[in-house]
Amino acid sequence: MPAPHLAHPAAWSGPAGSRCVANGLRTMALRALAVLAAAVCLPACSGAAVQDEPKRAGAPDIAPREAPRADPKPADAPRDSGQPAVPAADPKPAEPAPDPVKPAKPAAMPTALGDVSTFPEGTPDGTLRAALACALDDLGDSQAFQCYASLNVSRNRDTDIAVAQLRAYNWKHFRQYAASYVVRDKPFTVRITRRDLDANGGDGKVVKLFLYSKSRDYPAPITLEREGGAWRISYNSL
Repeated sequence: MPAPHLAHPAAWSGPAGSRCVANGLRTMALRALAVLAAAVCLPACSGAAVQDEPKRAGAPDIAPREAPRADPKPADAPRDSGQPAVPAADPKPAEPAPDPVKPAKPAAMPTALGDVSTFPEGTPDGTLRAALACALDDLGDSQAFQCYASLNVSRNRDTDIAVAQLRAYNWKHFRQYAASYVVRDKPFTVRITRRDLDANGGDGKVVKLFLYSKSRDYPAPITLEREGGAWRISYNSL
């Protein structure tokens, strides 16, 4: 039923007018609520729609901006204690590592003439004493010869022919006359009449000793040569 015209005064009187007024007020209230709800919902709904909208193909990624990092706090400057600075001591130089065991220094060259009863090892006199011991000690001929041959330079024993000649001539004669060069047994003493320290042009590597013999009319020589850090017999006329 169409509502009576509100501008007519008769429309406001009676039950029909009251209902008409109430319906009009209700309609206006509903419209106001609808307008209010639309005003509240529109921004939220629009944002959700934008957020849920699928990413369009080819659209560039936009990385979220990082929050600026706080610069590290600079270290506090050392406080001045008021005491004078002490300079750092210079590092102590490292001590050199100890050398390995050093070989014994060669004994001084003997120079004594006449009766000699001391024979330092590592000298021509020491080799002379060892050679006489090989010939005079109570050893079998083979063992005694090996003892003597070991005191010779390498060229006197490096081949079978050299060893055979050393045994047949030099060793045989030396063992036969060795006792004639001993002046006294206690202490063991020989008599050196001459020392030729310049037997090889004065290089100090070759020495010739002359020994008195009770069985010969003149002193006989023995020549020693320094080889491999030791004095060895190179030629023996004793």
